[in-house]
Amino acid sequence: MSEEQNERLQPQDEFEKDSDNQSIGGLNAEEEMMSRDLSEITEEVEKEKSADEIVEEIETEMASQSESGADEGEAVSLKRDVLEQWTLKQLNDEFRDLLDKYPVNQIKNALYQIKRVVDEKFNKLYREAREKYEEEHGSSLGFHFQLPEKTEFDALFREFKRRLSDYRKEYNRMLEENLKKKEAILQQLRDLVYGKIEGSPSKLYEKLNELRQEWNAIKSVPRNQYNHLWKTFKYWEEQFYEIIKFDKKYREKIYAENLEKKRKIIEKARKLLEFEDPIKAFSILQELHRDWKEKTGPVSADVREEVWQEFKTLTKQIHDRRKAYMAEMKKIYEENLVKKREIIEKIKAITEENATVREHARWQLLIKEVEALKEEFFNIGFVPRKLADSIRKDFYQAYREFNRNKNAFYKSLKQKQKENLEQKRKLIEEVKRLQEGEDLQAAIERCNQIKEEWRGIGFVPKSVSEKVWQEFREECKKFMDYYYGQTRSIQDEAYQNYLHKKNYLAELKAQFKEGKLDGITKEEVNEILKKWKSLGRVPDNVRFINNKFNRFITVLYRKLNLDENEIRLMDFKNRIKSYLDEGDYRGLNKERRIIREKIERLEREIAQAENNLLFFKSSDENNPLLMSLKEKIKRQQSKLDFFRQKLDLIDDLEETYDPEAEEDSEAEGEAGAENIRVEEGDSVEEGEKAQSVEPEAETSEGGGAGSESGEHIEEADKSEEDEAKEE
Repeated sequence: MSEEQNERLQPQDEFEKDSDNQSIGGLNAEEEMMSRDLSEITEEVEKEKSADEIVEEIETEMASQSESGADEGEAVSLKRDVLEQWTLKQLNDEFRDLLDKYPVNQIKNALYQIKRVVDEKFNKLYREAREKYEEEHGSSLGFHFQLPEKTEFDALFREFKRRLSDYRKEYNRMLEENLKKKEAILQQLRDLVYGKIEGSPSKLYEKLNELRQEWNAIKSVPRNQYNHLWKTFKYWEEQFYEIIKFDKKYREKIYAENLEKKRKIIEKARKLLEFEDPIKAFSILQELHRDWKEKTGPVSADVREEVWQEFKTLTKQIHDRRKAYMAEMKKIYEENLVKKREIIEKIKAITEENATVREHARWQLLIKEVEALKEEFFNIGFVPRKLADSIRKDFYQAYREFNRNKNAFYKSLKQKQKENLEQKRKLIEEVKRLQEGEDLQAAIERCNQIKEEWRGIGFVPKSVSEKVWQEFREECKKFMDYYYGQTRSIQDEAYQNYLHKKNYLAELKAQFKEGKLDGITKEEVNEILKKWKSLGRVPDNVRFINNKFNRFITVLYRKLNLDENEIRLMDFKNRIKSYLDEGDYRGLNKERRIIREKIERLEREIAQAENNLLFFKSSDENNPLLMSLKEKIKRQQSKLDFFRQKLDLIDDLEETYDPEAEEDSEAEGEAGAENIRVEEGDSVEEGEKAQSVEPEAETSEGGGAGSESGEHIEEADKSEEDEAKEE
């Protein structure tokens, strides 16, 4: 499979990896090199090395650097945090510009860094697209994701890899050519020593210098040949001084010049002992060794070993100083390792303790906490190299586990938000349909309920939140405009009804005071009721007019010499009908609730009294206390039956209520009410009297109708002041 095909067929698992796993906190090339240097040295802190071993180590490092040409440095330095803020298109443009302006060997680190950022951004978009696809289709089967910017970048990266491959091939060819050139120089040096090149000693020395300059000009050679070539060159150089018969003074002059150069290198090495940064000092020492090998010649045999031992001694001292520094750094690395492990455990604890969290606000706090721990993790510093990979893997494992829980929550949250959105859309449709109903009061109540339900539904997807809210507000506004347009005329009409009822009641009261209603019959009272009902509904805030009318009707019932219980029941029925006529279901439900409470209280009292009967013997039938208790149970049972029948009456009236039919069935309603009785001598409780608002009737001799009428009219007029206040 070709390289191009291999890059195109990316395995799916690659997209599951955390993008941060591809780099350690975005270190640049210099920081990564320093990390590698420190870590490798840390592993060897405990090992003691001789001066010769140290020199051999330096020479090995110099050999490894021998393959690096002068143009191998990075021409561009890019900061990761800046790259992360760019779009994919901007990253592509930067990649293309660098590829066009610089040789690939000078920008390869920068281009690889751009690739890491592009891959992270693409992987993120890939995951988001796949999650959305799975939400819509239930699985990832058939999912395909392609991004034009990523396709363009892949083409650019393949071009970079092609150029880099070509460069490496050319560079390897150049290394082989350099090797041949140096081997040719060695051959000339041998010829010089063996006398195959003739000339005076001074001419031969000039030829040696020329060969040395040519040798130093050739920089890069294969690393496995570097030390062999250098040692061979030094061997034949020394042989040249030994074999060629120089003038003694001239030879001494050459040896003195070389010795001076070596002494300067030694002094520079000595100053490195006081250098502030031991790592940097050792790096400079390597350059001094390179100068010693390449820029100095042999010295007199009597001082040759002395100066070399002096330089080796300084080399070991500088190395040991770096070693001591690294021993201290190792402690710091171990401390950093402990700190990083503590952070990993904190993230694991956060993940475990909050696995069942289902609140968005709480997850936002957790995300900030974990991100702060992540930043702290990467700011701690280096750890021992042999543990760097494992500690990084442990961190990302804990970090990914937290992200899995977070993503699972937000995935479920998205589903819940979709359900909430569906519910809110249904409420919007219901508000639209409210204008189609005929019962405006029920519609306005339902509208208020819908607003409460809307508040309780919860969040919807952010992308449509504002849109659906504005749509809901607009539909509610349309309905309210429609409602007020319809009810304004109804309210005006209802207030006119109130004025008519007020005048009609005042007219009835005047007739009563003048005695015109003294011989009134039940049929005439029913006609008054029908006329009152025909006057229509009144506004809620003046419904007291109906209560005043009901009290006046009660006075008229008493003038008919009806049974007091029958009067109470007729008054009760009129009040219930009034609730129904006005649509006052709140008042109706309050009436029903009061009666139910009384029924429950009576049932408890009867049960308690019947329990008390068990304390009497069967022979105590004539016991006054026992007789009183039985009489009490009988009265309470009678009251209980009475209130149960009243409750049934409310239910029957509500179930069969028909405003038009009611006008033709007053007589039937009165006949039905007459079937509800309490036994003679019983009376309803004071609370029931207060609820029914029934005035006491004076029946003593001498009081007469006039006395009765005066008191009842006063009772009927007692809310006149309240009425004036309401108006």
